[in-house]
Amino acid sequence: MDYNTLTKDPDYYFPDGNICIAVDQVLFRVTQSALARQSTIFCDMLKLSEPTDGSESLEGAAVVRLSDGLDEIRTLFMFMHGDIPLKPSFDMIDRALRISHKYEANRLYAWGLSHLRGYPNANSERPAYFGKKEYMDPDFLARLIQLTQLLDRRELDGHAALAYYSLSTINWKLHDPKPIFHQLDAETISRLASGRSNILPRCLNIINGIVKHRCMTEATTKRPAREEERCQAEKDAVLDVLVPNVGGDFVTALSRCPATGTCRLLASLIMKGLADIHGSIFADFGFSHT
Repeated sequence: MDYNTLTKDPDYYFPDGNICIAVDQVLFRVTQSALARQSTIFCDMLKLSEPTDGSESLEGAAVVRLSDGLDEIRTLFMFMHGDIPLKPSFDMIDRALRISHKYEANRLYAWGLSHLRGYPNANSERPAYFGKKEYMDPDFLARLIQLTQLLDRRELDGHAALAYYSLSTINWKLHDPKPIFHQLDAETISRLASGRSNILPRCLNIINGIVKHRCMTEATTKRPAREEERCQAEKDAVLDVLVPNVGGDFVTALSRCPATGTCRLLASLIMKGLADIHGSIFADFGFSHT
C-alpha cells in the first residue's frame, strides 16, 4: 500500500517519530518507546525498532495499520502527549475506556474510570439524573449500559442500574428503529422491559399515599364527603396524565396537570427518585445492592 497517499494527522505526526500508525485514511507518527509505555500489548506489538525486509515502512519508520476508530486512537495520543482536557465529554471517556481496555493501557484506563465514577449512579443518596440532560437521552444511556457491560466491573453496577432505570422512564419502543437499540442484546432488552413494568405500580403507590394523606388532613377541618370527592377527582386527573406517559417524560407531563397540588408534590418525589428508588432500583434490574 502507498502510505504517502494518507493524510498526515495535524497534531500527532512527528517527523522524528520511528513508528507510523495508519488508521482509516489518516497517518500518525510517534515515538515507539513512548507508545510502548502506554500498554503491554503495544509494547509487544511494536517490537519493530527498525523496518526489516518485506515489512511496510515509510521514510525509514515501520508502519502498523490498526482497525480501531480514528477518534479512539486520537484519544490515546492526546493522553500520551498530555493534551487531554480537564473536563472531558462522555464521548471522550467512552473512547478512552474502550481503547485502553482493548490494549491494556492502564494509565488511560484509570483516568477514564475516575471520570466515569463522577457520573450519577444509583448508590448516590440523591441521584441527580433528572438534573442532567444526558440522563434523558436514550442514545447516551444505551452507550453507558454497553460500556459498563464491556468493562464488567462491580463498582460500576450503580451506574448501570441507574442507566437502566432512566432508560426505562423514557418514551421508546422495544423495536425502536434507532441503530443504538439494535446493539443492545436480548438480556439487556429483557431487563429494561422488566424494570419498566415496575415503574407504574410504584407511581400509583405514591399517588395513593399522597391523596390519602391530603384527604385525611383536610377532612378534619372541612366537610369530609366533599373533600373525599375532590381528592378522588384530583387522583383521577393525575392518573389521566401519568398512565399514557409512564414510558415518557412524565415529570414534564405532571407539571401541566390541572391537579397542581398533588402533581407538584408527585413530580418532586419522582425527581428525587420515586422516593424509595435508592434501594429498589437494584432489585428491579437484577443488580445486587451492597
